[in-house]
Amino acid sequence: MLKGNSKSFRKFLDLGKNTKSINEQRVVKTFFDLVEVPVPESEHCGALHSVWNLHVLPNNVRVFAFQFYNNSLATNTRLAARYRMDPAVIINECCSFCIAGGRVNPARETFMHIFFDCPLVKDCINKYLRRYGNPGEMNDAAGEKRFIFAGTEGNWRESFFVDAVQNIIFLFGIWQCKINRKVPNFTTVENNMLTIFDSSVNMSVYLSEIAGSGTSSICRLWRHRSGRG
Repeated sequence: MLKGNSKSFRKFLDLGKNTKSINEQRVVKTFFDLVEVPVPESEHCGALHSVWNLHVLPNNVRVFAFQFYNNSLATNTRLAARYRMDPAVIINECCSFCIAGGRVNPARETFMHIFFDCPLVKDCINKYLRRYGNPGEMNDAAGEKRFIFAGTEGNWRESFFVDAVQNIIFLFGIWQCKINRKVPNFTTVENNMLTIFDSSVNMSVYLSEIAGSGTSSICRLWRHRSGRG
């Protein structure tokens, strides 16, 4: 096979396969079972799960997005399980935020705990949802998770813009705090999100068109920050 022709090669391999819709894929169903949110319709689901292909996002954000939606991030519980049989490697499976915050009984660092259930993350998440979330859905925990994972009603292009780009960049900021062993601070995580967001929009005609007319909070904020209304 000629180098650089992998796309054609993959098309050849896919010929004759009985492919399922993305919202019927096992890995997708497994993820939404984990977060306890109904699997969204295929159009929204496809947008969420293809964000790592968005070339204007930094590579580290794209890698994070892929690992996030495939539930393969290196949480402490996963690392501890991976190296359990290796006496040379000792992994503390307790939550990095609980340890950094000095909690007496730190919880295990599972996927849901590190992003949503840890008391030291909740303030950051709640401030984010109040500022950028859909007010009609912010009445319970299920509504909060629907905003993060399942997309909003209406124009799916803006849903992609809001949910698959904005949300994943914000969650990436929380993950970076975990890597640096620091308790998430909303102002710091938000500033990081807006910096990456602005850069990505400025590099993409497609995203800038959506930001120029979108009704979501971050679209309006982008227009204000860029002096476009």
